[in-house]
Amino acid sequence: PFDFVLDTAATRTTVTSALAEQLALAQVPAGPVRMLGVHDLTENPVVQIQSLAVRDAEARVHQAVILDLDHITRGEWRADGILGMDFLRQFDLRLDFGGQSVVFVPSGVVAELRLRSPGPGRDRLRLYGPSRDGGSGDGR
Repeated sequence: PFDFVLDTAATRTTVTSALAEQLALAQVPAGPVRMLGVHDLTENPVVQIQSLAVRDAEARVHQAVILDLDHITRGEWRADGILGMDFLRQFDLRLDFGGQSVVFVPSGVVAELRLRSPGPGRDRLRLYGPSRDGGSGDGR
C-alpha cells in the first residue's frame, strides 16, 4: 500500500519519481505534459499504471504524471502520490468527517441524502444518475 492525497482540485493523478522507479512504471510514448502548479509551469513525464485501486474502487489502465511532492509532508509522513479528478470522477464520494473516512461508490448509482432541515417534505434530497435500465435517470 502507498499513501496518496485525495485532491478534488487536481486534474491529474500523480506519483512521485521514487514510486515510479520502485514499481518500474513505463513512461508513455507521448512524452511529458505541462502542468500548472501553484507557483510555476513544469513539464513532467507521464507513466502507465495497469491498475490503481483504493480498496474496491479500481481503475484499470490509468496514467499518472510524475511530480515531486516533497512539499506534501506531515512529520515523517510523505505522500507517494495524489489522486486527481481523472481517477475520482469515476466514483461518487461520500465524505464522513466524523468517522474520518471516504466511501467510493461507482459513479451513476442513485444516492439518497437525508438532510437535517426542519419541516415536512424538507428532510430529503434525492440525487440521480443514469438508471440501470437505460431510462432517464430522473427517478420516474
